[in-house]
Amino acid sequence: MAVWIKWSFWILMLKTFPLIAWGDEQDHSLKQVLFCQPQSPSPVLLKMFDEEQMFQYNFADKSVVPRIPNLKKWANQDVFSNSSDLAFDIQLCTEAMQNFTQAVVNITPETKGILDIKVFTLHPLTIGKPNTLVCFISNIIPPDLNITWRKNGILLTEGISYTGYFALSNIEYQTFSYLNITPTYTDSYTCNAQEGSTTAVAYWVSEYPTPSEILENVLCYLAIAIGIVFLFLGLLFLFLTWKQHRND
Repeated sequence: MAVWIKWSFWILMLKTFPLIAWGDEQDHSLKQVLFCQPQSPSPVLLKMFDEEQMFQYNFADKSVVPRIPNLKKWANQDVFSNSSDLAFDIQLCTEAMQNFTQAVVNITPETKGILDIKVFTLHPLTIGKPNTLVCFISNIIPPDLNITWRKNGILLTEGISYTGYFALSNIEYQTFSYLNITPTYTDSYTCNAQEGSTTAVAYWVSEYPTPSEILENVLCYLAIAIGIVFLFLGLLFLFLTWKQHRND
């Protein structure tokens, strides 16, 4: 087991198990990551395949949470170690927090990531039609953020959901927050990610159609209208011709 001190109070343990895939020339690894920190969530135990998180063990209610719904049928206690190993992980977190913190205080510099935050819609934008804003935050070190949403500067408390933190192969984390909205041209939204004394903000507003888009739509509708007119004229001339031949 290798141990790295990523932060003066954030301690991470990593077990790596090499995997051999028959008929596959690439090497794969199965990783079990345990990280501890004084803030919530802690401790957290993750199971990762190569660069992708598969499962997370919730020590509070002893549940296994899959990263994606397709993994739900394998989300059971067998994914992680037995109960004695899990108890050892909790003890290891507690002792490591105490011993390593005392050993490296004022020696090891604090490690923090520069947050990368983006906001976009989950579905194609249609004004007046319900949609969902997605706030994607990456390069999180350590995983301890306070995420809030604001509409026209006013703090929102409803229609918000979170995914929790997802680990990456470089031991950075990312997270998603969702906000249900009905977009208008007059409303603006911000996703705020607070980490200690610093806050990263991403803005989102509905965009008015550009002149090129309006012209494109007008020309499209005009072409359809002209096509319909010529269709009726063609049918009319066909009917008149048929009537004239019938009279002759």
